Amino acid sequence: MDKSVMVVGIDDSDHSLYALEWTLKHLFSPAPEKSPFKLVKDVKMEGIEGDPRNALCDAVDKHNNNASVLVVGSHGYGAIKR
Repeated sequence: MDKSVMVVGIDDSDHSLYALEWTLKHLFSPAPEKSPFKLVKDVKMEGIEGDPRNALCDAVDKHNNNASVLVVGSHGYGAIKR
């Protein structure tokens, strides 16, 4: 079975950090027996700096467009428009 790829784009905004916290709480911790989410057991982290539009797209491309989840927290005033 291929491993799933999740891309999480964050910056220093409250909205972005909330999106990260939600992801960690719902996908990386014990859940009820009938959870609608598939939990993650093995995690690799990689930090990328740069223009958010390009960094997110490049991260997905790096994994041959196999990202099954893309999480981005944005208040709508930043550079994430693509």
